[in-house]
Amino acid sequence: GMILGTCYVKMWNFGDVFSKEYLIIYVNSEILYSEVWQEVIAHRLKKFVTLLMFMVTPLKKLYVYWLCLYNGFCLGLCMAKSVMYNGIKGIAIVFMWLIPHYIIYIMTVLLMCHYFLKGIDTTRKTVIITSLSLLLTLIGTFVESYINPDIIKWYLNKVCNII
Repeated sequence: GMILGTCYVKMWNFGDVFSKEYLIIYVNSEILYSEVWQEVIAHRLKKFVTLLMFMVTPLKKLYVYWLCLYNGFCLGLCMAKSVMYNGIKGIAIVFMWLIPHYIIYIMTVLLMCHYFLKGIDTTRKTVIITSLSLLLTLIGTFVESYINPDIIKWYLNKVCNII
């Protein structure tokens, strides 16, 4: 997936979200956290429901493979574009863009995959795992909306000297 994403960037000049001009605008912008959270929560809940729906079908393994390929593609795309604009610092910028909320999202997906790929034991366990996964998703959206923007701004301003 990462190789495909990198090749895609090299073949088609995809977006400029990692350009110095965009990053300067981002660092100097005022963030409306509650509005960001509303958008993030809507987007992530759609992804959560999609994951849950596939986990109860015979296509669950194929969906997990697709999820890995798709996320690898997106990561490769972002890495390649960020490195093109920012050099070696671009790798760190992408990781800062994903930490800490993606750690929570990965835990959610791994929890659901571990449980549902083993086979559903009982309704009670299914409800507990689904509820815990939903709670982790909601925590991840909060972190992504309220904490991560400040981490990124600090990193871009102090470490990367983007002003």
